Amino acid sequence: MGFGAGPEWDERAGALARALLGGDYAGVRQMLQPQAQQALTAERIGQMWQLALAQIGEPGPVAASCRPQPGGVAALITFTGSNGPLSLLAGFTPSGQVALLRVIAPGEALPW
Repeated sequence: MGFGAGPEWDERAGALARALLGGDYAGVRQMLQPQAQQALTAERIGQMWQLALAQIGEPGPVAASCRPQPGGVAALITFTGSNGPLSLLAGFTPSGQVALLRVIAPGEALPW
């Protein structure tokens, strides 16, 4: 396997980023695996995203890097903000559902 996971995964990561930036928390929720959809409401996703935005300030450019991982694809999505960057790790299943979504702390080791 090469380093890239393929353009379809970059598009999935981009769609997730656009949904967050656009306030489409119901859309983000629909991207999640069914178990996560049961645990997270669109309102809760919005609350968590607003907390993240409070840290980074006004969001600017977004970059995504996708890599094949056992059981799917991992995407590092970095939002450049006026107060600093925010990196999200998204884990996608082979079918394209989001199985993992969490903030990466500054200096935290990535899974690749």
